Amino acid sequence: MLVAIPFHGAVMLTGAVILLLLWKLIPRARGTVTALAALIAPLVVVLGQVDFGLQWFIGQRFSPFLA
Repeated sequence: MLVAIPFHGAVMLTGAVILLLLWKLIPRARGTVTALAALIAPLVVVLGQVDFGLQWFIGQRFSPFLA
């Protein structure tokens, strides 16, 4: 569980930074960035719940392990 939290934090923060950079650097693509974020957000939530659940109940992760 202690490894899963930093992994998800790194993935979510990196994704958010990339989306914000795209938003700021390419103003014409703001509609596309918004649509992409709206599609990615529910998937991140579901993946996080599945991964934390697997880690908690059976000790195995769904997402890749960071060494």
